[in-house]
Amino acid sequence: MKSFAAFTIIAALTPLTSAEVLLHIDLSVHKKLTITATEGLSANTITGRNLIGIYLEGLNGNNTNIGVENSTDFSNLTSASNPADTYPLIEAHAIDSGLNIWALSTDNELDFTESQRAFTGTATWDLTTSAWESLLAGTKTGNIYFPARYSQDLDQAAFLGTYQVIPSPSSFVPFTLLALAITRRKRIQAT
Repeated sequence: MKSFAAFTIIAALTPLTSAEVLLHIDLSVHKKLTITATEGLSANTITGRNLIGIYLEGLNGNNTNIGVENSTDFSNLTSASNPADTYPLIEAHAIDSGLNIWALSTDNELDFTESQRAFTGTATWDLTTSAWESLLAGTKTGNIYFPARYSQDLDQAAFLGTYQVIPSPSSFVPFTLLALAITRRKRIQAT
């Protein structure tokens, strides 16, 4: 009984740390990366340089160089506290397994506030085949840090939450093939 009471007190004093999914990563379209904000809440309060940007740990699975790429269409992906720059940039390096997103706002600094929505909007980038394949090989969920450009910056960056790749490209392909097979079968039966 005493051990149960001690466990209850320790459990009550231990903060619950649940990392919210802040960004959905969509790689289901060949050679395209689309990032969409969720309504997830930031895990920390921090202000930092917009030109350093946010870091998605583990997304660059093959450690491929991804040169500075502009978003392809009008974009409104940004910190929920800042106005969007219509063309945020991405980059990654062969020595690092993360992806950096920067120039999200027209402001010089980005602001994130603990327990408030972290991001808003969406952005899409065209990628080379090798860059797209490297992102497909990356982790399906990972941590988001700010301000950080590379993994070596993480010791001075704040953890914001997580990203999630949706739909998982590996599960997306069988469903697409199944849909094509059903459509083909219906066409054959109709003739």
